[in-house]
Amino acid sequence: MNRRQKKKAENIRRAKIHRVLDQVLDVNGIGARDAKDTGNKPTAFFWLSGHVGSTTVDIYYNGWEVGKNPDFSAKFGLTSEEYTDSLDDVIKQLDDLKERLHV
Repeated sequence: MNRRQKKKAENIRRAKIHRVLDQVLDVNGIGARDAKDTGNKPTAFFWLSGHVGSTTVDIYYNGWEVGKNPDFSAKFGLTSEEYTDSLDDVIKQLDDLKERLHV
């Protein structure tokens, strides 16, 4: 892959990561989303691990609570396909969730 192709691939990947973060904000809003305060509203987490170049997205369909495992979780590399989970899968999960919420 030449330099131009690498840059194009990086820009596509960045756009997808931006889309995921934007969707997480659409699902959550910007306020706290603890189930004791919001009931069963979905909660999504976006974890950025810059030191290893990875991101994790966790989704709790019926609200987050201490000790509860996410209903959906995916980890993907920021600069490569190093992890098996696909950004496209994360985008689809968040699209489906937003549709159910009518966001």
